[in-house]
Order: sequence, then C-alpha cells, then structure tokens
Amino acid sequence: MEKVTFRIPLSVSIAQAFITILVGFLEFGVIPFFLILIIVGVFVKGLSKEFREIIGFGLIFAMAVYVLMIHDVSKEPITVKLEFFRKAYTYLPRRYIMKNVRCPNCGSRFKGWRKLEVVPIYLDEIALICGNCGKEFAPYPCTDTFFGVYTLKEVRRQVVKVNIDDIYLDKAIYGRGYTLYIKLTIKNRGEHKMWISFPYVITNKKKMHLCLFDRVAEDKDSIEEGSPMEIPPHSTMQVTAKTLDLEKIDQSLSKSEIPVKFFYRLSDDQGIQYPERSIKIPEELTERLESSIY
Repeated sequence: MEKVTFRIPLSVSIAQAFITILVGFLEFGVIPFFLILIIVGVFVKGLSKEFREIIGFGLIFAMAVYVLMIHDVSKEPITVKLEFFRKAYTYLPRRYIMKNVRCPNCGSRFKGWRKLEVVPIYLDEIALICGNCGKEFAPYPCTDTFFGVYTLKEVRRQVVKVNIDDIYLDKAIYGRGYTLYIKLTIKNRGEHKMWISFPYVITNKKKMHLCLFDRVAEDKDSIEEGSPMEIPPHSTMQVTAKTLDLEKIDQSLSKSEIPVKFFYRLSDDQGIQYPERSIKIPEELTERLESSIY
C-alpha cells in the first residue's frame, strides 16, 4: 500500500482556526449575546445610569444561565446538542483532503467520512472513506516535520473484544469511599500486539473515576499493575480494572454511586491509536452491587 503524505495549505489552516474560534463562541452562546447587547445598548441609550446598570447585570446573569443550559460540563463524555458543532471543527481541512488527496490503497477519491470521537476536533479523530475500495483512513500529523503535514493511516477493524464478567466494591484503603473492581476478559483475535489503556468508569451521578489494570504475571507469582496493559496477538487475558486508591489521588466511589459504563482505549504495535470504546455494565451486575451496598 502506497504511503500518502500531504500538507494542508496555510490559508486553509488559518481559515479553519477562525471557524473554530467562531464555533467555540457560538457553542457557549457568546455571539448571540453580543448581538443582544448591541440591540439593547441602542434601546437603553436614553435611560438613566441606574436603569442601564440594572439591565446590564440582568443580561450578565441571563448569559450565565444560558451557558449552563446549553453546555452541561458535568456530562462525561461531553455531548454537543447540535450536529453542526460536530462537523465544523474539521470542515475546511476535511474538504481539502476529499478534493485533493487520493486513497493510499487504490488511488481513488474519498466519498465520505465518519467521526471516530463524539466531537471530532482534530483530523486524526475522523475517518475518510474511499469511494472505490471502501477502506477508511485517518490523517495523522507528522511530528518530525513542519506544521500542517499529515500521513494517512488505515483505520483497522476492531479485533479486541472486552467483556465484563463481574464487579464488586471494597472499602478504600486511602480514599473516603469504596474501591470498584471490574473483572474483565480481553480477547485479541488479531495478528498485532495490542495495548489497552486509559480505563475509567462513569457512574449514575455522571462522575468519572480513573482506573488501573492489574493481572497475575505469567512467569512469576506477582501482580502486574498499570496502564497500558499489553495484549499479545491471538490471546485471552483475565484482567481486573480498579479505581485509583492512592494517598493523593482518591477515585473511590461514594455509597450512592453505581457504575454505569466502562471506557478504554486501544493501540497497536504499528503506532495506531484506536477510537475510545465503552461498554455498558450489565444491569444484573449493577443491581446485585446496589443490593449489596444497601
């Protein structure tokens, strides 16, 4: 397969930077309120200073409430309500690539794209779809060259399967709450060595808790602990993910929290980073966990 490296023109990058700033303002409701301020400013020009101050404080309060309503930062992962925001961050570079860059596999044009993240902000968070062979490629920045140079890398199909076998809680040693343990079975059906990393859980309180992997080492009577965890090709592993319980990092769960989803990332020995994945924790396990707490 031919290696395809290309440069995004500086004019495209600068124009996209302005679009990104504009979209950021729109997302937080700043620009609509600037327009309102201009209109209100003309209207209240003839009013007294006291009335202008009252109206000004009212607008500031209304703007704060509006921002909180449209952007709930307590949700994880962050979701954006309008599809417009999901497309705008990569709009111009994406359009340039689809018009000027060809598929590394067959040399055809790209016919479409899909997002690899909930809200794709960078180019390596989207996959371009070839109109002929159907293969998908993500543009990765070349770190050893100048700004704006990218290489297309194939987005591989998921070959690692993660199953949740059991969950349980135990009183945290350092933390104030409970350490969550998630027993996992991980199968790598591919030809490449994989790594699983960045594990965390989201609870019913919409809180994120960072986790750590551990497993019994094959060649010694001890526990291998850490993240990322190596997954050899054509292998099945029994792994436990547990919430961090350190003196200075307390990720323990409170008594009222129930884990809802488990998140993780994968990478392989070719340097390819896979999109973030999530697994919904089975209801029978959460119900049993809830009954054991109460």
